[in-house]
Amino acid sequence: MFTSPALVQAEQLIKKNVPNMQVGNEMELSAIVGTEGWALLSNDERQMFGKHIKNDPESYGLIYCGFSTAQNAVYRRAVIGAEIRQILTSCVQAMEYNAARELSSILGQDNWNAVGSDQDKRLFGKEARRYANDYRLIYAGDNAAKNATYTRAGAQPMGPA
Repeated sequence: MFTSPALVQAEQLIKKNVPNMQVGNEMELSAIVGTEGWALLSNDERQMFGKHIKNDPESYGLIYCGFSTAQNAVYRRAVIGAEIRQILTSCVQAMEYNAARELSSILGQDNWNAVGSDQDKRLFGKEARRYANDYRLIYAGDNAAKNATYTRAGAQPMGPA
């Protein structure tokens, strides 16, 4: 994608550094890439790189969080991969309205197991709750087993009159 050696190196550094980011920490790209890699980029290259990452943060394992006080884009490490996020989105579209369901029920057992370990599932649950609107979900409260439940967001389609 990039032809500039500095941009290629910055992309390699971001791919190397994102898995080592602490879950929940929000950082600017300069901090994710690292000061040495960031210093190699010109201002134009920094802007180009920033726009590239902002247009497709998932392919780098990131989630866009907003802007810092310095008006620089801020990202955090995605807890789950883009594939599971896409599966969740399609499962929500197939979900009936007004039925409160756990994430494991929404995804189905095979997809839920693909999320990973119990810790990954907890982190996924936190991410899903924090970004429920992105998945077109509404947090409906906890069930008796203390698991979060969700309903499908949006208006229920009207049937024939």
